[in-house]
Amino acid sequence: MWGAVTSASWALLVMNRRIASELGIGDGGMPRTWDELARLAGRAAVPGRRAGLSIPGNRYLACIWYAAARQAGGAPFIRLGGGGLEASLDAEPAVRAAGLLGDL
Repeated sequence: MWGAVTSASWALLVMNRRIASELGIGDGGMPRTWDELARLAGRAAVPGRRAGLSIPGNRYLACIWYAAARQAGGAPFIRLGGGGLEASLDAEPAVRAAGLLGDL
């Protein structure tokens, strides 16, 4: 079986080594869950000086929200019979994902 990738989305977490050292995080200490990322961002933040996490506010923010909603067990859009889509933005996983981004 062969296939061709026609679209891809890459989200990377990049951490400043100096800040990681300040927080006592070694090379293997990157967060593995959204909750760990939120806690780490809170520890890294210095009010008035630096943010704990920076996410571009354009389409990347939407991609991260979508991924978080899917990982929370939801589908922000439900496929309807006949091929249409219905938004389920008020579903619990989508709301949790939005709350997570607000916490970050």
